[in-house]
Amino acid sequence: MKTNAQLTYPTVGKGPFPGVLLIHGAGPIDMNYGGIFWQIDKYLSERGFVVLRYDKRGIGGNGTIINNSVC
Repeated sequence: MKTNAQLTYPTVGKGPFPGVLLIHGAGPIDMNYGGIFWQIDKYLSERGFVVLRYDKRGIGGNGTIINNSVC
């Protein structure tokens, strides 16, 4: 399954860099979580972390859910 995601690298340094995966809670939340995850992403990447955030299934860039299951 593919998903819409954003991987942010630090602008300085050669790496390797530590990584952070931002995971949101329940509900229809996109990768920015109302702007909070965007701010966290910026803060961490400025301090040398690689940050991955993603849209939940059916939200944001993942707006179409394809269900191939047989009922």
